[in-house]
Amino acid sequence: MLAALASGATGGAAGLTLVDEDVANPANGMVAYVTNGWATPWMVGAVHLCLTGDSLIDRSGRGVAITGTATFLPVNGGNLQATTVTSTTTATVPTGGTAYGWLNSGGVWRFCRSIADWSGYVTEAGGTLTIGAGLVYTRLVYTVTPLTPTQLAKIEAADRLLFDVGASMLLGGTSNAVSSLDRDPLTGRLVCGTGDGVSVFKGLRRVSYFDEVVLAATTSDTVRGVALRGGSLLIGTAAEVGVVQDAIGGKEAILAGGPRPVGAGFNARGVTTDATPLDLAPRVPIGERETVMIEARIVGRVVGAADTERLTYVRRATYYRDAGGGITLQGSVQTSGTDTEVTGAADATLAITADWVTARVTGVTGKRIRWEATFTVTRISEENSYAA
Repeated sequence: MLAALASGATGGAAGLTLVDEDVANPANGMVAYVTNGWATPWMVGAVHLCLTGDSLIDRSGRGVAITGTATFLPVNGGNLQATTVTSTTTATVPTGGTAYGWLNSGGVWRFCRSIADWSGYVTEAGGTLTIGAGLVYTRLVYTVTPLTPTQLAKIEAADRLLFDVGASMLLGGTSNAVSSLDRDPLTGRLVCGTGDGVSVFKGLRRVSYFDEVVLAATTSDTVRGVALRGGSLLIGTAAEVGVVQDAIGGKEAILAGGPRPVGAGFNARGVTTDATPLDLAPRVPIGERETVMIEARIVGRVVGAADTERLTYVRRATYYRDAGGGITLQGSVQTSGTDTEVTGAADATLAITADWVTARVTGVTGKRIRWEATFTVTRISEENSYAA
Protein backbone atom coordinates (compact mmCIF):
# COMPACT_ATOMS: atom_id res chain seq x y z
CA MET A 1 0.00 0.00 0.00
CA LEU A 2 1.25 3.49 -0.90
CA ALA A 3 2.14 5.41 2.26
CA ALA A 4 4.29 8.30 1.01
CA LEU A 5 4.68 10.35 -2.16
CA ALA A 6 7.19 12.91 -3.44
CA SER A 7 8.35 14.18 -6.83
CA GLY A 8 9.73 11.14 -8.65
CA ALA A 9 9.29 8.77 -5.70
CA THR A 10 6.73 6.68 -3.83
CA GLY A 11 7.04 4.61 -0.68
CA GLY A 12 5.21 1.91 1.23
CA ALA A 13 5.66 -1.12 3.45
CA ALA A 14 7.97 -2.87 0.95
CA GLY A 15 10.41 0.01 0.44
CA LEU A 16 11.13 2.97 -1.83
CA THR A 17 10.29 3.28 -5.53
CA LEU A 18 12.05 5.88 -7.68
CA VAL A 19 10.40 6.95 -10.94
CA ASP A 20 11.86 8.74 -13.97
CA GLU A 21 8.78 9.45 -16.07
CA ASP A 22 8.85 9.91 -19.85
CA VAL A 23 5.97 12.37 -20.25
CA ALA A 24 5.77 11.99 -24.02
CA ASN A 25 6.05 8.17 -23.99
CA PRO A 26 5.02 6.83 -20.56
CA ALA A 27 5.79 3.20 -21.54
CA ASN A 28 9.48 4.16 -21.88
CA GLY A 29 9.81 5.50 -18.35
CA MET A 30 12.33 4.16 -15.83
CA VAL A 31 11.88 2.82 -12.31
CA ALA A 32 14.24 1.71 -9.52
CA TYR A 33 13.43 -0.13 -6.28
CA VAL A 34 15.30 0.45 -2.99
CA THR A 35 15.10 -1.57 0.23
CA ASN A 36 17.40 -2.04 3.21
CA GLY A 37 18.75 -5.26 1.69
CA TRP A 38 19.01 -4.62 -2.06
CA ALA A 39 18.48 -1.92 -4.67
CA THR A 40 17.98 -2.07 -8.44
CA PRO A 41 19.45 0.13 -11.14
CA TRP A 42 17.16 2.20 -13.34
CA MET A 43 14.94 -0.30 -15.19
CA VAL A 44 13.51 0.76 -18.54
CA GLY A 45 10.05 -0.15 -19.82
CA ALA A 46 8.99 -3.81 -19.91
CA VAL A 47 11.71 -5.37 -17.74
CA HIS A 48 11.57 -9.18 -17.37
CA LEU A 49 14.66 -9.82 -15.25
CA CYS A 50 16.84 -7.82 -12.85
CA LEU A 51 19.82 -9.34 -11.03
CA THR A 52 21.28 -6.83 -8.59
CA GLY A 53 24.50 -8.71 -7.81
CA ASP A 54 23.65 -9.84 -4.27
CA SER A 55 21.75 -13.04 -5.20
CA LEU A 56 20.17 -15.05 -8.02
CA ILE A 57 16.76 -13.59 -7.17
CA ASP A 58 14.87 -11.65 -9.81
CA ARG A 59 14.25 -8.11 -8.47
CA SER A 60 12.15 -6.89 -11.44
CA GLY A 61 8.92 -7.72 -9.62
CA ARG A 62 8.02 -10.57 -12.01
CA GLY A 63 9.54 -13.32 -9.88
CA VAL A 64 11.27 -15.08 -12.77
CA ALA A 65 12.72 -18.48 -11.81
CA ILE A 66 16.51 -18.72 -12.21
CA THR A 67 18.66 -21.82 -12.32
CA GLY A 68 22.42 -21.95 -11.75
CA THR A 69 24.95 -21.25 -9.00
CA ALA A 70 27.07 -18.23 -8.11
CA THR A 71 29.00 -16.51 -5.34
CA PHE A 72 28.59 -12.93 -4.16
CA LEU A 73 31.06 -10.36 -2.79
CA PRO A 74 30.90 -6.62 -1.91
CA VAL A 75 32.44 -4.13 -4.33
CA ASN A 76 34.89 -1.59 -2.83
CA GLY A 77 33.49 -2.02 0.67
CA GLY A 78 30.11 -0.45 -0.17
CA ASN A 79 26.54 -1.72 -0.56
CA LEU A 80 27.11 -2.76 -4.18
CA GLN A 81 27.74 -6.49 -4.65
CA ALA A 82 29.12 -8.53 -7.55
CA THR A 83 28.08 -11.98 -8.77
CA THR A 84 30.62 -14.57 -9.94
CA VAL A 85 28.84 -17.24 -12.01
CA THR A 86 30.06 -20.71 -10.98
CA SER A 87 27.73 -22.71 -13.24
CA THR A 88 25.67 -21.73 -16.28
CA THR A 89 22.69 -19.63 -15.20
CA THR A 90 19.42 -19.55 -17.17
CA ALA A 91 16.06 -17.78 -16.99
CA THR A 92 12.95 -17.79 -19.17
CA VAL A 93 12.34 -14.41 -20.84
CA PRO A 94 10.49 -13.05 -23.89
CA THR A 95 12.49 -13.21 -27.09
CA GLY A 96 13.95 -10.20 -28.85
CA GLY A 97 15.00 -8.21 -25.81
CA THR A 98 18.33 -6.77 -24.74
CA ALA A 99 20.46 -6.87 -21.59
CA TYR A 100 22.42 -4.04 -19.96
CA GLY A 101 24.56 -3.98 -16.83
CA TRP A 102 28.15 -4.16 -15.57
CA LEU A 103 30.85 -6.68 -16.49
CA ASN A 104 34.18 -7.08 -14.73
CA SER A 105 37.05 -7.85 -17.07
CA GLY A 106 40.55 -8.12 -15.64
CA GLY A 107 39.53 -6.19 -12.54
CA VAL A 108 37.98 -3.32 -14.49
CA TRP A 109 34.23 -2.66 -14.47
CA ARG A 110 32.69 -1.91 -17.89
CA PHE A 111 29.09 -0.92 -18.67
CA CYS A 112 27.40 -3.17 -21.26
CA ARG A 113 24.67 -1.46 -23.29
CA SER A 114 23.36 -4.50 -25.18
CA ILE A 115 23.73 -8.29 -25.34
CA ALA A 116 26.51 -7.83 -27.91
CA ASP A 117 28.64 -6.04 -25.27
CA TRP A 118 28.79 -9.00 -22.85
CA SER A 119 31.70 -10.72 -24.64
CA GLY A 120 29.60 -13.83 -25.32
CA TYR A 121 28.78 -14.48 -21.65
CA VAL A 122 25.15 -13.31 -21.95
CA THR A 123 22.96 -14.65 -24.78
CA GLU A 124 19.26 -15.06 -25.53
CA ALA A 125 17.80 -17.72 -27.81
CA GLY A 126 14.29 -19.17 -28.01
CA GLY A 127 13.15 -17.34 -24.88
CA THR A 128 16.05 -18.50 -22.68
CA LEU A 129 18.55 -16.04 -21.28
CA THR A 130 21.86 -17.73 -20.59
CA ILE A 131 24.68 -16.35 -18.42
CA GLY A 132 27.93 -18.24 -18.86
CA ALA A 133 30.11 -19.62 -16.07
CA GLY A 134 33.07 -17.42 -15.17
CA LEU A 135 31.28 -14.10 -15.71
CA VAL A 136 31.63 -11.49 -12.97
CA TYR A 137 28.77 -9.00 -13.18
CA THR A 138 26.45 -6.72 -11.27
CA ARG A 139 23.10 -4.99 -11.92
CA LEU A 140 22.12 -7.00 -14.99
CA VAL A 141 18.74 -6.07 -16.51
CA TYR A 142 16.83 -7.72 -19.38
CA THR A 143 14.13 -5.64 -21.08
CA VAL A 144 12.11 -5.90 -24.28
CA THR A 145 11.80 -2.11 -24.53
CA PRO A 146 14.31 -0.48 -26.93
CA LEU A 147 16.67 1.79 -25.02
CA THR A 148 17.69 5.26 -26.15
CA PRO A 149 21.28 6.55 -25.88
CA THR A 150 20.02 9.12 -23.36
CA GLN A 151 18.52 6.43 -21.12
CA LEU A 152 21.66 4.30 -21.27
CA ALA A 153 23.85 7.29 -20.44
CA LYS A 154 21.69 8.11 -17.41
CA ILE A 155 21.73 4.50 -16.17
CA GLU A 156 25.51 4.31 -16.49
CA ALA A 157 26.10 7.68 -14.81
CA ALA A 158 23.81 6.85 -11.87
CA ASP A 159 25.40 3.44 -11.32
CA ARG A 160 29.01 4.57 -11.69
CA LEU A 161 28.83 6.51 -8.40
CA LEU A 162 27.98 3.27 -6.58
CA PHE A 163 31.45 1.85 -7.35
CA ASP A 164 33.11 4.49 -5.15
CA VAL A 165 34.78 3.16 -2.01
CA GLY A 166 32.19 2.69 0.73
CA ALA A 167 29.28 3.98 -1.40
CA SER A 168 25.78 3.41 0.02
CA MET A 169 22.61 2.79 -1.97
CA LEU A 170 20.27 1.03 0.48
CA LEU A 171 17.74 2.32 2.98
CA GLY A 172 19.53 2.84 6.27
CA GLY A 173 18.49 0.91 9.35
CA THR A 174 16.42 -2.26 9.68
CA SER A 175 13.05 -1.09 8.33
CA ASN A 176 11.70 -1.08 4.76
CA ALA A 177 8.45 0.63 5.78
CA VAL A 178 8.56 4.10 4.21
CA SER A 179 6.37 6.51 6.16
CA SER A 180 7.29 9.90 4.65
CA LEU A 181 9.08 11.36 1.63
CA ASP A 182 10.13 14.82 0.47
CA ARG A 183 12.31 16.09 -2.37
CA ASP A 184 14.24 19.35 -2.15
CA PRO A 185 13.44 21.29 -5.36
CA LEU A 186 16.66 23.29 -4.98
CA THR A 187 19.13 20.39 -4.76
CA GLY A 188 17.15 17.39 -6.04
CA ARG A 189 17.95 15.42 -2.88
CA LEU A 190 15.28 12.97 -1.70
CA VAL A 191 14.68 12.37 2.02
CA CYS A 192 13.01 9.14 3.09
CA GLY A 193 11.66 8.43 6.57
CA THR A 194 11.10 4.83 7.69
CA GLY A 195 10.41 2.89 10.88
CA ASP A 196 14.15 3.04 11.62
CA GLY A 197 15.55 6.46 10.77
CA VAL A 198 15.96 8.83 7.82
CA SER A 199 17.88 8.21 4.59
CA VAL A 200 18.86 11.00 2.17
CA PHE A 201 19.46 10.14 -1.49
CA LYS A 202 21.10 11.99 -4.37
CA GLY A 203 20.09 10.01 -7.42
CA LEU A 204 20.51 6.31 -6.60
CA ARG A 205 23.21 6.92 -3.99
CA ARG A 206 22.43 7.34 -0.31
CA VAL A 207 24.41 10.31 0.96
CA SER A 208 23.22 10.49 4.60
CA TYR A 209 21.50 8.42 7.27
CA PHE A 210 20.14 9.69 10.59
CA ASP A 211 18.81 7.76 13.57
CA GLU A 212 18.71 8.32 17.34
CA VAL A 213 22.37 7.25 17.57
CA VAL A 214 23.50 9.95 15.13
CA LEU A 215 21.04 12.54 16.46
CA ALA A 216 21.67 12.41 20.19
CA ALA A 217 18.76 14.77 20.89
CA THR A 218 16.19 12.25 19.63
CA THR A 219 14.99 9.11 21.38
CA SER A 220 12.89 7.47 18.64
CA ASP A 221 13.74 6.00 15.21
CA THR A 222 10.09 5.76 14.18
CA VAL A 223 9.75 8.58 11.67
CA ARG A 224 6.33 10.17 11.09
CA GLY A 225 7.27 13.01 8.75
CA VAL A 226 10.22 14.64 6.96
CA ALA A 227 10.80 17.89 5.06
CA LEU A 228 13.94 19.05 3.24
CA ARG A 229 14.71 22.50 1.83
CA GLY A 230 18.16 23.83 1.07
CA GLY A 231 20.35 23.16 4.06
CA SER A 232 17.55 22.35 6.53
CA LEU A 233 16.09 18.90 7.25
CA LEU A 234 13.06 18.65 9.55
CA ILE A 235 12.37 15.24 11.12
CA GLY A 236 9.26 14.33 13.07
CA THR A 237 9.44 11.09 15.05
CA ALA A 238 7.04 9.24 17.33
CA ALA A 239 8.61 11.09 20.29
CA GLU A 240 9.83 14.52 19.16
CA VAL A 241 10.72 16.86 16.29
CA GLY A 242 14.32 17.61 15.29
CA VAL A 243 16.09 19.84 12.81
CA VAL A 244 19.36 19.06 11.01
CA GLN A 245 21.07 22.02 9.36
CA ASP A 246 24.07 22.31 7.06
CA ALA A 247 27.11 23.96 8.61
CA ILE A 248 26.64 27.19 6.61
CA GLY A 249 23.21 28.80 6.50
CA GLY A 250 21.79 30.36 3.34
CA LYS A 251 22.33 34.03 4.20
CA GLU A 252 25.84 33.38 5.47
CA ALA A 253 26.69 31.61 2.21
CA ILE A 254 25.48 34.66 0.28
CA LEU A 255 27.60 37.05 2.32
CA ALA A 256 30.62 34.76 1.95
CA GLY A 257 30.26 34.83 -1.81
CA GLY A 258 29.34 31.14 -1.99
CA PRO A 259 26.56 29.53 -4.01
CA ARG A 260 23.10 30.56 -3.00
CA PRO A 261 20.97 27.61 -1.88
CA VAL A 262 17.67 29.48 -2.04
CA GLY A 263 16.47 29.15 -5.61
CA ALA A 264 18.51 29.53 -8.78
CA GLY A 265 16.58 27.65 -11.43
CA PHE A 266 14.69 24.53 -12.42
CA ASN A 267 13.02 22.80 -15.37
CA ALA A 268 9.31 22.76 -16.22
CA ARG A 269 7.69 20.30 -18.61
CA GLY A 270 4.46 19.48 -20.42
CA VAL A 271 2.92 17.99 -23.58
CA THR A 272 0.52 19.59 -26.08
CA THR A 273 -1.55 17.76 -28.69
CA ASP A 274 -3.30 20.76 -30.26
CA ALA A 275 -3.24 24.58 -30.31
CA THR A 276 -4.72 24.99 -26.81
CA PRO A 277 -2.34 27.01 -24.55
CA LEU A 278 -0.74 24.95 -21.78
CA ASP A 279 0.98 26.09 -18.56
CA LEU A 280 4.12 24.03 -17.95
CA ALA A 281 4.79 22.71 -14.46
CA PRO A 282 6.25 23.43 -11.99
CA ARG A 283 5.85 27.21 -11.82
CA VAL A 284 7.66 30.11 -10.15
CA PRO A 285 6.10 31.27 -6.86
CA ILE A 286 6.30 34.97 -5.99
CA GLY A 287 5.60 36.04 -2.43
CA GLU A 288 4.63 39.39 -1.01
CA ARG A 289 7.43 42.00 -0.82
CA GLU A 290 9.39 40.30 -3.58
CA THR A 291 10.83 41.51 -6.89
CA VAL A 292 11.81 38.75 -9.29
CA MET A 293 13.50 38.59 -12.69
CA ILE A 294 12.69 35.43 -14.63
CA GLU A 295 14.32 34.12 -17.79
CA ALA A 296 12.91 31.01 -19.46
CA ARG A 297 14.54 29.10 -22.30
CA ILE A 298 11.74 27.06 -23.86
CA VAL A 299 12.13 24.17 -26.32
CA GLY A 300 9.42 22.13 -28.03
CA ARG A 301 9.94 18.94 -30.02
CA VAL A 302 7.43 16.86 -31.98
CA VAL A 303 7.35 13.32 -30.54
CA GLY A 304 8.63 10.74 -33.01
CA ALA A 305 11.50 10.03 -35.35
CA ALA A 306 11.33 13.42 -37.09
CA ASP A 307 10.89 16.82 -35.42
CA THR A 308 8.76 18.78 -37.87
CA GLU A 309 8.49 21.94 -35.75
CA ARG A 310 11.84 22.58 -33.92
CA LEU A 311 10.49 25.22 -31.53
CA THR A 312 12.78 27.39 -29.39
CA TYR A 313 12.04 30.60 -27.48
CA VAL A 314 13.77 32.78 -24.87
CA ARG A 315 11.56 34.98 -22.69
CA ARG A 316 12.49 37.37 -19.87
CA ALA A 317 10.34 39.45 -17.55
CA THR A 318 10.37 41.26 -14.21
CA TYR A 319 7.57 40.80 -11.66
CA TYR A 320 6.93 42.38 -8.28
CA ARG A 321 4.45 41.88 -5.48
CA ASP A 322 3.86 44.42 -2.75
CA ALA A 323 2.56 43.65 0.73
CA GLY A 324 -1.10 42.63 0.52
CA GLY A 325 -1.13 42.76 -3.28
CA GLY A 326 -1.00 40.45 -6.25
CA ILE A 327 1.75 39.81 -8.77
CA THR A 328 2.36 42.64 -11.26
CA LEU A 329 4.35 42.46 -14.51
CA GLN A 330 6.79 45.36 -14.88
CA GLY A 331 6.46 46.51 -18.48
CA SER A 332 6.07 43.53 -20.82
CA VAL A 333 7.49 40.07 -21.43
CA GLN A 334 10.63 40.51 -23.52
CA THR A 335 11.92 38.32 -26.34
CA SER A 336 15.64 37.58 -26.39
CA GLY A 337 17.08 36.72 -29.80
CA THR A 338 14.98 35.25 -32.60
CA ASP A 339 12.28 32.62 -32.12
CA THR A 340 12.71 29.35 -34.00
CA GLU A 341 9.52 27.76 -35.31
CA VAL A 342 8.10 26.13 -38.43
CA THR A 343 4.41 26.77 -37.81
CA GLY A 344 3.75 30.42 -37.01
CA ALA A 345 0.75 29.56 -34.80
CA ALA A 346 3.03 28.01 -32.16
CA ASP A 347 4.16 30.31 -29.37
CA ALA A 348 5.59 30.59 -25.86
CA THR A 349 5.45 33.32 -23.21
CA LEU A 350 5.46 33.96 -19.46
CA ALA A 351 2.11 34.42 -17.73
CA ILE A 352 0.75 35.17 -14.24
CA THR A 353 -1.44 32.47 -12.67
CA ALA A 354 -2.67 33.43 -9.18
CA ASP A 355 0.46 33.45 -6.95
CA TRP A 356 2.70 31.98 -9.64
CA VAL A 357 4.42 32.79 -12.93
CA THR A 358 4.32 30.03 -15.52
CA ALA A 359 5.78 29.25 -18.93
CA ARG A 360 2.72 29.17 -21.21
CA VAL A 361 3.11 27.37 -24.54
CA THR A 362 0.86 26.99 -27.57
CA GLY A 363 1.26 23.88 -29.68
CA VAL A 364 0.16 22.89 -33.18
CA THR A 365 -3.10 21.15 -34.06
CA GLY A 366 -2.66 17.45 -34.73
CA LYS A 367 0.90 17.24 -33.37
CA ARG A 368 2.08 15.80 -30.06
CA ILE A 369 4.80 18.17 -28.83
CA ARG A 370 6.89 17.72 -25.71
CA TRP A 371 7.93 21.02 -24.11
CA GLU A 372 10.69 21.79 -21.65
CA ALA A 373 11.54 25.16 -20.10
CA THR A 374 14.70 25.95 -18.16
CA PHE A 375 14.12 28.79 -15.70
CA THR A 376 16.71 31.14 -14.30
CA VAL A 377 15.22 33.02 -11.34
CA THR A 378 16.79 36.01 -9.58
CA ARG A 379 14.77 37.33 -6.66
CA ILE A 380 15.16 39.77 -3.81
CA SER A 381 12.83 40.29 -0.86
CA GLU A 382 12.77 41.26 2.78
CA GLU A 383 12.97 37.56 3.57
CA ASN A 384 16.25 36.71 1.82
CA SER A 385 18.32 39.88 1.91
CA TYR A 386 20.04 41.59 4.80
CA ALA A 387 19.45 44.88 2.98
CA ALA A 388 15.93 44.92 4.43
